[in-house]
Amino acid sequence: MWREVHNLFSGLSDFGWNQATKRFEVEDELWENFIQVKSFVAKWRANVIRNYNLMEKLWSNEKATGSGQRTTWLASK
Repeated sequence: MWREVHNLFSGLSDFGWNQATKRFEVEDELWENFIQVKSFVAKWRANVIRNYNLMEKLWSNEKATGSGQRTTWLASK
């Protein structure tokens, strides 16, 4: 689960992690566009991702940088 979520959202500068809701957030229009291109991501709009920060610390050494960021639009191509 973590790898799927990490691979989808890492580097997407439009999306932000909300620790309070435990979900990735972005404007509704961008979510809808992303879901149209990749329908399987709809579950991550509604589902809580428990312990994401902990999983990030344990399993990821990667951090987004200015040169590696991708927008939702670019990731869908």
